Formats: sequence, C-alpha cells, structure tokens
Amino acid sequence: MTQTIAKHQVLKLQKLNTVSISIKNPKASNKHVTIEDILTHCEISPKATIVIEHLKFFLKTNEDRNTFINEYESRQLWRDRKKGLKVLVLFKEIGSYHYINSSLEHLEKMSLLDALEHLFQQPINIVMVEQFIESKATLKKMYNLKQANPKLLLMDALSHV
Repeated sequence: MTQTIAKHQVLKLQKLNTVSISIKNPKASNKHVTIEDILTHCEISPKATIVIEHLKFFLKTNEDRNTFINEYESRQLWRDRKKGLKVLVLFKEIGSYHYINSSLEHLEKMSLLDALEHLFQQPINIVMVEQFIESKATLKKMYNLKQANPKLLLMDALSHV
C-alpha cells in the first residue's frame, strides 16, 4: 500500500514538472505536436472516438495543438475530475476560429459537409449527412434554426424539421 502511494506521488511530481516546463516556455510552439502526442500526454484512450474526432476537428494546426498542451497544463486539467468535458471545451475554445460563423450565401457556396461543419461547429460524418438528406432539410432551414438557437447541434436541429 505504501509503495503504491509513493508511485502515485512520483507520477504527480512528474506532472508538476511538466507543468512548470510548459509554463516557463509558453512560446515553445516550434515542437511538432501530433494528435497521438496529445492522446498520450492527456491520457486519452484510443477508444474515446468522439473526443478524438473533436480533437482532430478543432486542433488543425501545430500551433493549435501546442496551445492546447500549454493550456491543458497551465489550467491543470489533468487534476480535474471532469477532465473529459473540460478537454472538449478547450478544443473548441482554441480551434473554433477555423469555423467562423458564415452567412447563408457563403455556406451555400461550400460543399454540404463543409457547410454543416461550419454552421454547427462540430465534426459531421456521412451518417449525419445522409440523415440531413433523408429528412429533406435545407441549409436555409438549418441556418435559421441555428440563428434562433446558437447552441443547437445538427442532430437536434434535424428533429425540428
């Protein structure tokens, strides 16, 4: 029992050392950070497909991924019981600039997949696109629903069509 506690304390100290390194050098964005690096660093299981999908969706650039690592450490999310949810919020906070709200005219010029991703700011898969088509929804209707309720997700919006 004592040995287990000692190992646990050593792991926490290692994490604290990582935090101090990240905070001391916030401009260390020269390092190439991959999605796998983030999964390992944040102890995210490869089975957490939704989290990984959002990670890839929002953290598109190396700068985004470096910012995420620095924020993850400076906010000490690894200590938080609700780490999973807060990590998703942090992904969106950092990478949502990739999906700037667009006008309906701008969205209509995009492919359906890109337009839905930009409008709802969430990863859209082929099943969601098929449901959109099967429900006979229109981009204009989705745009109006999203304007009325900015937190609406695609599948929720489709239930209103």
